[in-house]
Amino acid sequence: MLSGAVDGQQRLVCYVVEETGAESALSFDELRRHLERRLPQYMIPAAMVKVGRMPLTPSDKVDRRALLGLEVAPHSSARSYLAPRDLNEALLVGIWANVLGLERVGVNDNFFELGGHSLLSPGIISQVKEIFHVEMPLRILFESPTVAELARRI
Repeated sequence: MLSGAVDGQQRLVCYVVEETGAESALSFDELRRHLERRLPQYMIPAAMVKVGRMPLTPSDKVDRRALLGLEVAPHSSARSYLAPRDLNEALLVGIWANVLGLERVGVNDNFFELGGHSLLSPGIISQVKEIFHVEMPLRILFESPTVAELARRI
């Protein structure tokens, strides 16, 4: 996994080499579910790029620059969009869209699935403090990674 750019934002990207002749292709959602059972939420990639083989440097190491040159499309979740249901959710959706550089965020969208990471988290925390006039520890965002969950804690 490498940090790559998706929509102009730094994101955690997973580069996957599928076995030749594999019976079924691994979907991003299947990979995400597998990783969620093994990794903390902030380590789950925001995008997945399938490659035929890993590019190598002349010294047989993974050529990270070549990987970073590949086009990375943001993952769109199969989860249905749910609009904000109250003022707190509407304000939080606006904060997330602003920090993540997205046009639309639903109340059940996960901050980390949308490409959020520890470097973007302070932007959420500072805007929550400015708009809601509350101190919110950073860990709250990791414990409540959806707008709906976070709105209940404010």
